[in-house]
Amino acid sequence: MRDVARMRQALAVVCLIGSAWASAATSIVYQATNLEDTVPGQDRWQYSYLVSGTFSPFDEFWLLFDHGRVQSFESVSQPDSSWLVTTSPPDTNIPADGIYMAKTITGGAIVSAPFAVEFVRLGSEIPGAQTFELYDGNFLFLGDGMTSPIPEPRSALLLAAGLLVLAARRFIRKGH
Repeated sequence: MRDVARMRQALAVVCLIGSAWASAATSIVYQATNLEDTVPGQDRWQYSYLVSGTFSPFDEFWLLFDHGRVQSFESVSQPDSSWLVTTSPPDTNIPADGIYMAKTITGGAIVSAPFAVEFVRLGSEIPGAQTFELYDGNFLFLGDGMTSPIPEPRSALLLAAGLLVLAARRFIRKGH
């Protein structure tokens, strides 16, 4: 009886996770590349992003560039022609973060769109995750999140192998 109750609890957790994953909000992953520095004293980087999620027409996302960590940035590729892209550079005088704004024209579907941004990094910290914000066509705030690095294939394979070993050990212990 106790095993049946545990099985039901586990199934409920899996269902909750599955439904949360199925209705997952927008995610933005990036890969950082340290570029050749063409101006002495400037540390140039490129972030290649992939945004995915469900967008309605005129929904937009804003990617924030911290004014204390980024001197300037430029869009070097936009998601595709169904997006309108605008950039606003960081301003240390106000202070205000730089913003990469992308608004979908079509929307209504799950989108997986790559784009890239180059920037000059300030300070000695290696660039990392960034905040992004989501807005609907009426400029109502929908939510925010953090970008995350694209996982290395070896790390993902190692994690999958470990999960398989744990599942096999549990299966063997149960005597099946």
